Amino acid sequence: MKVFTSLMKTLITIVSLALTVMLVMTAAPLVTGGISIDSDGIEAELDGNTEFSIIVSGDLIIDSKLPKDIEDLEISIYMVSDKPDITERLTVVEIGPMTIKSNTQKTISINGSVQIPSAVSFLLADNNNKEDSGIFLPLLIDFRTEYAGLIGLDLDARINVPLSETGKLESDVTKNSDGAIYKAQATFIGAADDLLTTLVPDEPMDVTIKAEGFTDEICINIEKNSITNEIQVYIKTGDTVDSVGIIELARDIIESDATISIDALMDESIAYSGEVKSEIFEEIAYYLSIYIGGIE
Repeated sequence: MKVFTSLMKTLITIVSLALTVMLVMTAAPLVTGGISIDSDGIEAELDGNTEFSIIVSGDLIIDSKLPKDIEDLEISIYMVSDKPDITERLTVVEIGPMTIKSNTQKTISINGSVQIPSAVSFLLADNNNKEDSGIFLPLLIDFRTEYAGLIGLDLDARINVPLSETGKLESDVTKNSDGAIYKAQATFIGAADDLLTTLVPDEPMDVTIKAEGFTDEICINIEKNSITNEIQVYIKTGDTVDSVGIIELARDIIESDATISIDALMDESIAYSGEVKSEIFEEIAYYLSIYIGGIE
């Protein structure tokens, strides 16, 4: 299943164009036409080991005909939010530091990844409770370099990738007997040619997060009706009022030393512990808590 592959390719193309513009703007008018970028070698595909994250890899070729070197070049791409309660950003790709010699061609190897549960949770949190229609993926391209002895040439470019121009996200929750939310449902209805509608596959996607010593699980399910273009995302710990709250379970798992395992598209679970557990699960739990907290 090629989930979000087309989107990742689109993002790399956008970044390539943005980098060209930034180099021209940063250096001087005389460098116009001195930079060309080839991103055709970039691929985005499901991680063959876990199949719940997208691996972005390949070669980005920068051909510089500038009279001087581009030094200490660093490029980072993040998912960001303008909402004041979302302070954490989600890393997509980090490149550098490196030097692009004058009148040479530089091949840059890219190796980044985006976890599907993290990306879905981020989009839900960022687009929830919006007054205007439209679903957008907000990106920050952080560009840092030195050129011609000018130190600290830093530029940030924000881009909103339109996933849907007219669609809107509506959410609902179900609470247990203690008043904690154990089920959240997000519904999106857009147009057939929306990027979001195109990217989400017709077959259901299921991700289950388990923790050693815990009987409860967090399940994320994504379903699309290809006739009505309705997309539904379910996040739950169960189906009865006795089910534990999603945020409460996530906090307990984070505070414990338990190893977590994630079932996605593979027959076997992939286990995570220690720092890897923190990087993977705390990121997911962070965006889920903001999203669910925003619809109580």
